[in-house]
Amino acid sequence: MSLIKCPECYKDVSDKAESCPNCGFSIRDYRKSLQKAKSIEEEKEKLKDKMNRELKEIDNLPKPISKPTISDAILSGNRWVFLIVFIIDAISIIGLLYYLIAYGLFSWALLILSIILSLLVYAGWSDIKTTHKSNLEDYINFDGYKEKRKDQVRNNYELQLKRIDSAATVQKPSEPSSVNVGLRCPACKSSKVRRISTTSRVVSVAMVGVASSKIGKSMECLNCGYKF
Repeated sequence: MSLIKCPECYKDVSDKAESCPNCGFSIRDYRKSLQKAKSIEEEKEKLKDKMNRELKEIDNLPKPISKPTISDAILSGNRWVFLIVFIIDAISIIGLLYYLIAYGLFSWALLILSIILSLLVYAGWSDIKTTHKSNLEDYINFDGYKEKRKDQVRNNYELQLKRIDSAATVQKPSEPSSVNVGLRCPACKSSKVRRISTTSRVVSVAMVGVASSKIGKSMECLNCGYKF
């Protein structure tokens, strides 16, 4: 057990106490908020260390020996779908020509299928050429490529920090409004007492003036109304 300063009245109080015996501030909730803040900072430090490791790995990337080719672009990502569509499209076109030449028959179904598949092949080939062009630019300006990779890592780090901050609801030291069981009313000995909030005190003074019963008082009894 150790002593800590109550963030409300700055009196020494045990860190195991449920509430401050002097002002009634919830030490338990305050302690939980500190622990939560500590865990959040530790998570942020882990993310930062991970980011620094990834940045260092990017800095140490060696430049490829050979220039990227169209084949490299085709084999990257999920381009196997493009290859399958291309093969099916070729088969449908061959089938269409075969029926037309061998039997003199024209198949509208095969024609429509061929057109649709050809459009998909065209779109896929355009994407492959764009990827190949980008790969060539990255190869020529390899330092710029590494900087782009590092920017992506940093942006991902910032997004994860925002996610942590938005998900974290760290309780800041505040005036407890709930019933405090650590104190008893001097008048009726009831444990149903709570701290008088600053807002409540200001409203009372504004309405009653210096005659307000809340001036100079920090606690009030919910049983008999006595303020102390």
